[in-house]
Amino acid sequence: MALPRCRPMPMLPLLPGLVGDIPPSWWSAAQAHAAQLASPGPAPVPAPSTSEVVRTTIMPRMGWKLSGSEILKVPLAKLSVRMATSIQLDDVATRRADLHEDYERAAQGLPPRAVVRREDLPAAAAATLGAIRDTLARLWQKHGHGGAAAEAHAAAAPSPRQHHFWDCAVAKAVVAQINAHNPGPSPISQAQLWLVQAPPGFQQCVWDVVVMAALAATEHGRVRLRGMTRAAAALGIQTAAAAAPEAAVAGAAEAEPDLDEIPPTQLTPPQPGVNPVELACARAVADFWSRLMQFAQLGVPHKGWDGVDATHPILAVVNGEMLCAMPQAMELEA
Repeated sequence: MALPRCRPMPMLPLLPGLVGDIPPSWWSAAQAHAAQLASPGPAPVPAPSTSEVVRTTIMPRMGWKLSGSEILKVPLAKLSVRMATSIQLDDVATRRADLHEDYERAAQGLPPRAVVRREDLPAAAAATLGAIRDTLARLWQKHGHGGAAAEAHAAAAPSPRQHHFWDCAVAKAVVAQINAHNPGPSPISQAQLWLVQAPPGFQQCVWDVVVMAALAATEHGRVRLRGMTRAAAALGIQTAAAAAPEAAVAGAAEAEPDLDEIPPTQLTPPQPGVNPVELACARAVADFWSRLMQFAQLGVPHKGWDGVDATHPILAVVNGEMLCAMPQAMELEA
């Protein structure tokens, strides 16, 4: 379907609306200058119209300075749709570049670009930051890391991304499956997984698929574990409400809204005697291999897979068909 064409709008009739924002002294000087341009000479001339002042004096001097440069400017008369779009998205592009840099530094184990201290923030921002850190500490305990270790870790809790996609038991279970088929001398690194850098023994085309399946499976396990945690917490609240309604109502009033939205169908508490972390690890590993097997069923791609032979780890090409390796036995942490 063809996109509708944008109807061009004349700018000159709209510019007089800016006159009210111009200081009177500047406006008088602009009128005098426009009068000199219209009829230079000693004889007095009538004051030019507003549209004439705008066209001859104001428009050539209006424009935008590009961020980060005092030299590059975009005059209003030469503004194009492409330039305007670039100016509008400049902050977005800068923010995106900063986030990419933060992600790369985290993947390589480097410290953040800048550490924001709570004492350097306004009171409201400091309170918000404190609440976020307290919430992360509680999440850390809910993920099966309670006790003295959680209290010692609360002072320097990792970022949610670092925890969920590398440090958590769910992520480690998925990474262990990759390492079980890794022909290299050392386990895969966080940078190789997060930055999609193929380790020795892997073709880049295969590693692209493995990384996407691993990260998606880790997220699947995180959602499942979060759902079981929330379901167990909700069940505890209901039990407490039956025993002490007033205390349960007071606790619910003080509870913070959960920003991690989980579909109601996934809010299923684990069966009695089942470790939710182990169950989430098993589901993540199953999801990881399911994605790889489904990709193998699509057949060998036409381009970029010439270097994949029958001995390639995880995904191999045998007699023109793609085969997927088998899962390894899981070794869960105590």
